[in-house]
Amino acid sequence: MRLLQSTLKIGAAGATIFGIGWAILTFGGNAEVKSADADIISFDFAPKTNTQKFQDSLDELGMEKARYYDWNGNKMAFSTMVTDDEPLVVLHEFQEKFREKGLNDRIYSGKSNAVDLRGRDVSELTPEEREAQMKHLEELYVKHSNFFAGGMVPNVVTRDYVTMHGMDSKGGAETGLDFIKEVRERGSSRLTDSVGAARTIEIFRESGRTRVAATWTDDEVDFSKFRNASNAAEVGGSSKVPACMGCERLMRFKGETEEGYASNLFHSDSQTKADVVRFYRESMARRGWMLTPATKAMMAAEQVKLKQKSDVEFLSFARGSEFVNVLVYTGSDGKTVAKVMEAP
Repeated sequence: MRLLQSTLKIGAAGATIFGIGWAILTFGGNAEVKSADADIISFDFAPKTNTQKFQDSLDELGMEKARYYDWNGNKMAFSTMVTDDEPLVVLHEFQEKFREKGLNDRIYSGKSNAVDLRGRDVSELTPEEREAQMKHLEELYVKHSNFFAGGMVPNVVTRDYVTMHGMDSKGGAETGLDFIKEVRERGSSRLTDSVGAARTIEIFRESGRTRVAATWTDDEVDFSKFRNASNAAEVGGSSKVPACMGCERLMRFKGETEEGYASNLFHSDSQTKADVVRFYRESMARRGWMLTPATKAMMAAEQVKLKQKSDVEFLSFARGSEFVNVLVYTGSDGKTVAKVMEAP
């Protein structure tokens, strides 16, 4: 019973971390990264971090060179690969490499020998089923402990779709129970406040081929930056686009160079859609941006009733070879939302 309770605690914690929303956006490689920024220098005598072991594994597995982005002040890396191998084959190849690099303590297949308990009482299990279930719980505990200690373990495993996740705690927890202890000692109700680095991999079948997408943070991730809104007047806009007045910034996602792709998400409970649209039309014009012909044509069509007015206001601006798209709409909470997307 004690083993079961401990395992359930770790399982709940693992499920929470597994469920962290990763807004994994595949861009066209517009964002550039200086090689000095992208390379992590490691000396032979210095032990490698789990993040370095993870990156080395991806390199040797043939993943593309990582692209780096800034998400609300957190440094995020993204890499993809396309292969003809089936997702389960790719899972095994990655697991072998992770064990070889010392990131994992073993190879995880994602298969489970758990007894189906639906509609059954535990007291009804046969001795063989009890033994199988205890073995399953022990393996689950080891798997979750490896996850909390930096390993990459499968979460979802199907024929066409596989996910793997891993993390390091800020305090260097080596087991799931150590992580729970660290969370309690930190005094925070949020598990993510104790996460120092996080990694995820998706493997999925698409148009007859298998795509692998890996996303990971650096070793100093701050999850509070993902969830905290900031005042637009304090953070300001980018070098290209101003932040709307009276707005809070929910998210900033950009390449490490300002010449790359960037996306801002704002909301406001004091500004209407018309207020925000008027702000961007006037402020962008002052900065030398022009409404694109397509936007002007759409507005004209709406005015003469040739096109039904949409719930989403769409503005597209151009300045030389640069473009900015602004979408303004009312969110489900009644607040005005503005999404500003910059592209080179």
